[in-house]
Amino acid sequence: MQTRGYNSTDTRNLMQATFTQKFGKPAYDWQLNVSEALILGLDCIVVAGTGSGKTIPFMLPLLGDDHFRILVISPLKILQQDQANPRTAMSAIFFCKQVTRFAKLGIKAVAINGDTWKRKKLREDLKNGVFHAMFLGPEMLLEHEGFRDFMREHNILKNIAATVIDEAHCISQWSGDFRKTYGKLEKVRSLLSPGTPLLATSATLCRASFMDIQSKLLIDAEEAFLLNLGNDRFNISTSVHKMNHAEDYEALLLHVNLKASTLDELDKTIVFVNTVRPTLKACRYLRDKLHPNLHSAVDYLHSYRSSRDKRKIMRRFRQGGIRILIATEAAGMGADIPDIKVGIQFGVPPSLTVLKQRLGRIGRNTSICASGVVLVEKSMFQAVKKRRNKTSSLNTFMRQCSNTARADLQ
Repeated sequence: MQTRGYNSTDTRNLMQATFTQKFGKPAYDWQLNVSEALILGLDCIVVAGTGSGKTIPFMLPLLGDDHFRILVISPLKILQQDQANPRTAMSAIFFCKQVTRFAKLGIKAVAINGDTWKRKKLREDLKNGVFHAMFLGPEMLLEHEGFRDFMREHNILKNIAATVIDEAHCISQWSGDFRKTYGKLEKVRSLLSPGTPLLATSATLCRASFMDIQSKLLIDAEEAFLLNLGNDRFNISTSVHKMNHAEDYEALLLHVNLKASTLDELDKTIVFVNTVRPTLKACRYLRDKLHPNLHSAVDYLHSYRSSRDKRKIMRRFRQGGIRILIATEAAGMGADIPDIKVGIQFGVPPSLTVLKQRLGRIGRNTSICASGVVLVEKSMFQAVKKRRNKTSSLNTFMRQCSNTARADLQ
């Protein structure tokens, strides 16, 4: 591929050489393909498993062009900060997603939200073009008038070369009453220069969600780069277990080493619950069952905890001081912690997409044999059995009707 002023081979070689130098290994061809599509101005949708390296394609264009700027629309504040810099999340300015990410590549990044926007230094740096990657939520971009006016006044949005919609399944999952702004992301295009490409990434897009994203982001499939690598994780085994009722915390004990007296004897585990209330209850229950030395090794995370607590908990979980974390969706997306060995879904998840996302947090280091456990109330097994029986009866009835109709025709 060669167009005026653009050389595909040179561009790919430059990105590959810089990436290999910084990471010690080459980028995958599909990552280079997506990066090149963005450089050429093509909209992209990428479906790839958690931990597969979906962040790399929107990093690579920044390596060979100091003028390239991207917006990354990210669903959670804690995720924005984790991607920008997990080591110094209490700082106002964030530069990397672990040492081997933005900072190691020399890419300056920032998380922009209601908290960080109050800092004068942030606004000055934005005006001076310090940052190459800006992470923010859809509400900040579409509904925060002060931010939008500032970006327009200083012509910052018009200089954006590409916009990334991270965790794009949220467009379908959250665009109802929960976070309506996710259903309005097509408005992003009106804020950017004409032809600015969008990249939507996710580990879990069923066909319906894929089509929904295409529609809501105004992506023309005939003029876009669409890539589906699947989301199978070969190092994760998944099993389903019964629990007696919705608050049967005893069911967790089968998956925790109750004989442990040191941190190393507890596998790093994340327990996902569907609502806030069970987080504290499950935390207290497990603390009571474990050795007193390990009470602080169990903690909980949900949206009502303070920003400071969230950062502290995620830092301790990453570093290994917390071995069992009970969490709602607040820790469900994008937290790139490689050594989580066990993932437990406590209760029936809202959808298979949510389950795949949650269990995708474990075994990011493929040398780990990780275990995904789904704990389901007995009543759900009974409900499924009744539904199957009803379906079987209905199918029998339809066959009988069909046979009768054929007999009448004969």
